[in-house]
Amino acid sequence: MLLVDDDDNYPNVRPYYEFALLSLGIPYDVWDTGNRDNEPDAGELAPYAAVVWFTGDEYGGYAGPGPAGELALASFL
Repeated sequence: MLLVDDDDNYPNVRPYYEFALLSLGIPYDVWDTGNRDNEPDAGELAPYAAVVWFTGDEYGGYAGPGPAGELALASFL
């Protein structure tokens, strides 16, 4: 599973997702967009059976999939 952290860290909700996945024993990798449009492309999503991409409000950066991220998600699905 790939966990895409695209929430601008205000509030930072990644620990909740990580706790849930760890509690369920689900192995995962994290892709943190770093409050930028640094999003995984279709090739980087392809190896994963599931992707959880969470977002939040934009606080001086980028939140949520940008146009390229939306295309990558569409290709993944």
